[in-house]
Amino acid sequence: AHEHITQQKFMEQLVEFLTSITRRKRLNAQSVWTQHFEDSDSEGEEKQQEKVYTKKTDDNTKRLIDSAKKERNLGQGQEEKVTYIDDVHDLPTDNPESNSGTAQNSLFPATWGYGNRVCSKFAVMSLSGEKVPLYQVQIDVKRLKIKYNERDGLPIVYVFHKSLLVKSLEHYLKVKTKKSNISGDTDISEHIYDLLSHRSDLLSWLCNLVRSPLPEDAKSWFLNQLEKGPTTARVPSLCIEDSSSGSIGGDLNLLVIAHCVAISLPSPNHCLSLFQRSFHVPPHFLPFCKRKNDLYGVHIVRGGTLGELKKHGAIVEVCDLGYDALTRSKDNASMYLTIIGHFSAYTWLVYVTGLDSIEDALLKWLAEYTRIHPWRFVYLENTQTSWNFSENRDRCVYEFAPAPIERSIRNEADLQSEHVVRLRPTHIQPYPRMKESIAKFEAVNGKPFYSSWEKTERFVSEFFGGEGGSKSEKDFADYRTSLK
Repeated sequence: AHEHITQQKFMEQLVEFLTSITRRKRLNAQSVWTQHFEDSDSEGEEKQQEKVYTKKTDDNTKRLIDSAKKERNLGQGQEEKVTYIDDVHDLPTDNPESNSGTAQNSLFPATWGYGNRVCSKFAVMSLSGEKVPLYQVQIDVKRLKIKYNERDGLPIVYVFHKSLLVKSLEHYLKVKTKKSNISGDTDISEHIYDLLSHRSDLLSWLCNLVRSPLPEDAKSWFLNQLEKGPTTARVPSLCIEDSSSGSIGGDLNLLVIAHCVAISLPSPNHCLSLFQRSFHVPPHFLPFCKRKNDLYGVHIVRGGTLGELKKHGAIVEVCDLGYDALTRSKDNASMYLTIIGHFSAYTWLVYVTGLDSIEDALLKWLAEYTRIHPWRFVYLENTQTSWNFSENRDRCVYEFAPAPIERSIRNEADLQSEHVVRLRPTHIQPYPRMKESIAKFEAVNGKPFYSSWEKTERFVSEFFGGEGGSKSEKDFADYRTSLK
């Protein structure tokens, strides 16, 4: 149903792919002679490269040829055409006044290249000018923080067959038009742009599904249900098998990932209710995997939540930023990269400790990171967000949050209490060493250092030169402007 294309896989199987395409045109079993070149510093490998290898027809190629014969019916000289609901709307029109919903500019001028002009970034173009029933979805590896892997390479694009979204798009139009059946005569021009936007959301969801750490049978089940509609096919088991007691329940971590992927399916959709009730997360654990507006996975929690998570069997990565926050040795960007660096393929929760308060930029970055990874969560322990912007607080879940600090403030004197001052944002709070020096100076002189120029000069001399520092007038230039 889908093909995961990586840099390494594409390089290794490039010749095989091109050979398969050639055989679909010729439909014969003639052997194709090819030579596979690689960069190498070994003389032995260089000698092996001089050999010529024969690519014989294997089982996959035979199935591909049989599929091509069936789809295009080339044996009878006929071509079987399958039209999809969004085919015509991916083609530009030359009439900008048209109300057909296709009045969009093409990606390339009409004089460039061959074949059909397209106006959709998801369309797959063919060198022969034929319509290809595929979607291609490019992956923003920088935004998703996906790095190159020696084993799997670097995923750059996912390719899906259009049949995956036929029922979903038809269901969407039924809801929009309030009609029980969608036929070729149904006027859907006023819903075209909404339909294409919904299709984009569905393709993004498909990308999240296939790059998630779920087992392959679970991914296949999702794709089959989406393509064929809700069926009685057995839901893949994510249970842990124990030799002594048999099944002892689901793997909590995989259940949470599957549950989060299921509820993130764009609505309306004919499979949404089926997906939501298929993977049963224990009811007592549902609050721990709750997402704000079904999008954001940032939780503000009280101390002790880590023990509760481990008690339930959750795999948690702990990130202690106490030293960095105390010494201010890292800025927001460094702390953000440190937190998301704890995520791995099967790690869905990072538990952050040591942040008494958090800046709005860092809080927003973490929330947006969990939005583009629907199965990942960030827990912030004992972090006060009372003075953060409301738009950032609205991205957080406060199911297990400590009591807001503002509830302990009853008058102006409470604002000066130690635990409030430590968390309250301010731009005029002095450095600790200067604060101690000011208090000591006022205790000795009885008046603030800024009450007169003489006291200011004395305070500056003591602060920068120490108590034994020089206090003579020649050591300090008087930059005051004369009032005369």
